[in-house]
This record gives sequence, C-alpha cells and structure tokens, in this order.
Amino acid sequence: MVQSGDDHLFVGSFLDVTEEVMAQRKLAMIRELGRKAILLRDIRRVA
Repeated sequence: MVQSGDDHLFVGSFLDVTEEVMAQRKLAMIRELGRKAILLRDIRRVA
C-alpha cells in the first residue's frame, strides 16, 4: 500500500498461469497413460 496525501493506493500485479496449468495437466495424463502401458504391457488395453 502506498499513501499519497490523504489517499491510499494499492499496487498489485496479475499473472495468467492458465496455459501452464493446462500443460501440467496434459503432462500428468501422459505420465499416467505411460505408467498404465508399462504395467499392462499391452497398449490396446490402456484406454
């Protein structure tokens, strides 16, 4: 907070992390599919 005379001003910033979150979710799904494929040893049964 910054005070200028009788006024109080708030300074902030925003960062949109939507793309990063979506990429992390996709990567998690890829890892899970890979784990299932390794455990099943048959890619036809993964999905």
